[in-house]
Amino acid sequence: MIRREYRDENWYMLYTPEDGARIDRLQYRDVDLLTTRPESFRPPRRDYGRYETRPVYGYDDCFPSVEESAYPGMDWRVPDHGEICWLKWDAV
Repeated sequence: MIRREYRDENWYMLYTPEDGARIDRLQYRDVDLLTTRPESFRPPRRDYGRYETRPVYGYDDCFPSVEESAYPGMDWRVPDHGEICWLKWDAV
């Protein structure tokens, strides 16, 4: 996956469009505003859902739900962290 950058005199953002447009790093005047990517990652031993099978850091979209759950009135289960954070985005 290709990570992309945005930078101006105050802000710096590193993001990955192919990973649900995850914001990997967000800085304001060199101050990190999000948790940063860990040096190493090991998935948890317990099953905490699909989302926990990858490093947890930065910012991900969680629409329409944070946890896996039944969607009201439909025979469909909303995935862990919703469905948007798993989709590939196009950055323009």
